[in-house]
Amino acid sequence: MKYTISLTSQIKMALHATKYSYSTPIHGIVLGNKTDDNVLEIVDVVPVCHEVPTKPIVDMSLRLTDAYLQQRLHPGLGEREGIGDFGRCKSANIVGWYTANAQTINEEGEEEVPNAPACRIVSSLADSASENEGGNNDFVLLLVSTPKLAIAIKNRAEGKLVDKCLPICKIYEKSSHRTYTQQVDEGNIESKKSAYDMAIAMESCLTKTPVDDIGGNLTSSGGEVMTIYDYVDHLEDGGRGDWLENKMVKMLLG
Repeated sequence: MKYTISLTSQIKMALHATKYSYSTPIHGIVLGNKTDDNVLEIVDVVPVCHEVPTKPIVDMSLRLTDAYLQQRLHPGLGEREGIGDFGRCKSANIVGWYTANAQTINEEGEEEVPNAPACRIVSSLADSASENEGGNNDFVLLLVSTPKLAIAIKNRAEGKLVDKCLPICKIYEKSSHRTYTQQVDEGNIESKKSAYDMAIAMESCLTKTPVDDIGGNLTSSGGEVMTIYDYVDHLEDGGRGDWLENKMVKMLLG
């Protein structure tokens, strides 16, 4: 199978990881669709938490995300505009889970691999879908590469190209052992658009630079600080964090 990853998805995952300076693992939900020509299009992601995920947090975030997706399919809301590729693809489904590890630098020769909680969650999603839908092997696990993010930010600050940092994540699919440890060859992964806007977004999030001051397409009438919210932020902020859509990313992409 081949995969495409939207710019929206990569920016959200990058912002989620960099917001906490790689000090904690981050987790989230992957949304997408499988095309008739056997391509899994990853169109958006929904940030869930910046900690080791607990079952109540995972279960409730999945329930709320699923309810939101169903709401978008309601005929009465058919003209509601969403974010980026997700907004143009109103039939998006939950197709996986994403994560980033806390550390940015591995020991020499050590391969970066997904953390155990993420592996368990995506396996549980796939098992549940298989029971309810008669079999589904298309779930994926995305591992955001924190070393790649660090290099992208460093290169951006030095005025160097960052395109080689795309895609910013590895994709894992189910192996013959029924675990999500089978890494997809990067030749089967296509990134949408260039890495330039993504690098600026990450830099903005890390430095807390007002969007108006960055230039390019990153303009906001209110000069708001670029940030992103996950489900835990939403709970801690009294329900004000826009974790399902993160509309500020939409402003970023224009």
